[in-house]
Amino acid sequence: MGVDLELKSLVALFDDTDETVITAVNERMLGRGVSVIGDLYSIYDREKSIQTREYIADRIRFLSEEFTLDDLDRLADVEYPDLYRGIFLISKLINPGLDEIYYDDLVGILTGDMRREINDKKTAVEKIEIFNHIFYHRLLFRCREYPITRESTTVITSAMSSRHCYPVTFVLIYFLLARVVGVDIFPVLFAGSLVPAYIEKQKVLFFIDILKDGAIQSEDKLRHLIHKEGMDGGVFEVREDRVLLVLYLELLFYMYSLHNDRKMSDLITKALTMFGSENFLKMNDEQ
Repeated sequence: MGVDLELKSLVALFDDTDETVITAVNERMLGRGVSVIGDLYSIYDREKSIQTREYIADRIRFLSEEFTLDDLDRLADVEYPDLYRGIFLISKLINPGLDEIYYDDLVGILTGDMRREINDKKTAVEKIEIFNHIFYHRLLFRCREYPITRESTTVITSAMSSRHCYPVTFVLIYFLLARVVGVDIFPVLFAGSLVPAYIEKQKVLFFIDILKDGAIQSEDKLRHLIHKEGMDGGVFEVREDRVLLVLYLELLFYMYSLHNDRKMSDLITKALTMFGSENFLKMNDEQ
């Protein structure tokens, strides 16, 4: 393979502090497409200067963020964004080194038994019962009130590895794995909360309490519990996976805000604006 003289020339300008030069270099790098990141890694591996390696690493992170934001923007423009792809892109936004093959393998390991045991011959209740047994009792996913600032239990890809999850992360992983294996649960907006519901042929069959081992609830029971807690009832509004992606972004925004990480908070804010102005998560600074 020949030496990429243009790329070498661009790398030589990485230490230039002139804003005009920085903008021009960034535009040219972005114009080369996502493959430029792999090319930069090759130069990084051969580079002997520690300072130059740092400049290259910083530019790789910048380019990865920009390419991932572009992918998220396209995803947000779709009427029904894909939850699986969306969670990968959001996770990659905060961890540019996240590999798609690793993500696929991680989810594949978690859903292997589910795929083998859940099929179209099963009833909705049977599918949920099998899914719950594997999720709670074989995979041993655990939900605890961990500090939201703990990335290992708040970031979905990390929590899927440890299987110890912050409550919102726990719910999102449940939805993600269910979606992958064809268990048709969707978020339903009711009394200001997102309630998981099993939907078949555009009809809500039952609701699921993910935080209580996936217990199945009827609409009447759910309304009773909500009234018991002093909340008003209302109309059940079935939503799509877009709201789950917004929920994940909001969760990450709060986490990085509590870390006082302005750069990451601003990055997440950019992604949130792509999905509109609706919000769902109410947090306080004590978490």
